[in-house]
Amino acid sequence: MINLPNMRVQLIGCLESLSDLAYQKKCWVLDKCPVGVQDNFNLSVHFFFDDTSLSENPHLLVGVCLRNENEAQAIQQVCQMIDKVFDEHGLDKSDEEYINCPEWGAVLNSASEALAIIRK
Repeated sequence: MINLPNMRVQLIGCLESLSDLAYQKKCWVLDKCPVGVQDNFNLSVHFFFDDTSLSENPHLLVGVCLRNENEAQAIQQVCQMIDKVFDEHGLDKSDEEYINCPEWGAVLNSASEALAIIRK
């Protein structure tokens, strides 16, 4: 059971954004998001790292916005991959610079895997 379904909806939206390079290039870099959508890398990062405790300990959110430990482990992997990008490139790059860095593929892959697990 999920206590905060709206938080889960936000999580899924962030994972969709983080797993789609074509979307990132169009929306984040070119600022051509779908009508009514405001999105960028910072919004997704803030969701994981500032707005929730997902980056610190996603296991504490099982039952809140995550269904089980498999989902928590998948989210932990996403956060670790984002941390690696920050460790290598710092916190002040543009969205375009982040999505073009060599480590970005791991973010895309981990977000795709997490999304698949959560959608099961």
